[in-house]
Amino acid sequence: MNPQNLAGVLSQVITASDDKVKNCKGGFLRHDELSKVWGEYDSSLHKGFLALIHDSNLGFPLNLENDSMKATLIPAMLPTSDNEAMSIYLQVSE
Repeated sequence: MNPQNLAGVLSQVITASDDKVKNCKGGFLRHDELSKVWGEYDSSLHKGFLALIHDSNLGFPLNLENDSMKATLIPAMLPTSDNEAMSIYLQVSE
């Protein structure tokens, strides 16, 4: 993937753009909404995009006990400071 396309993929999730902020409501990228977030890309690529976000520590997978919502925490999209974001992540990932 060329750098321009990669930037486009990431900008769907990590952005200040009003029309894209909805993709990561409250700092959570909901996995059941990936087709809306990255709809312009083939759905077979979505898991790879998610892995890239996780591997680069731009987002952290949430493992909820009841598995009712699969999501990724995107600290840069939380309406809080970085320290508060990390604290939230540590609480939900335990």
